[in-house]
Amino acid sequence: MNTGNFKNSFLKLERAEEILVEIEAKMKTDPPYLYVLETDASTHQRATLAKKNSDSLDRLVIRCGELFHNLRSA
Repeated sequence: MNTGNFKNSFLKLERAEEILVEIEAKMKTDPPYLYVLETDASTHQRATLAKKNSDSLDRLVIRCGELFHNLRSA
């Protein structure tokens, strides 16, 4: 099978896979959302909230854009 005509496509798919691995690692080390358990001292009610980590979320969005660009152009 002659893959010479599709070399760029294979390279873009390979790069997309690398970016996906980077995204998965980043999600574990610096998640875009942190979950916090808050307790109301007067009522003793608890609530679980998601707090946005804006810097991490912004970087994640950019990496996802790069991933989709490579997949689309492959």
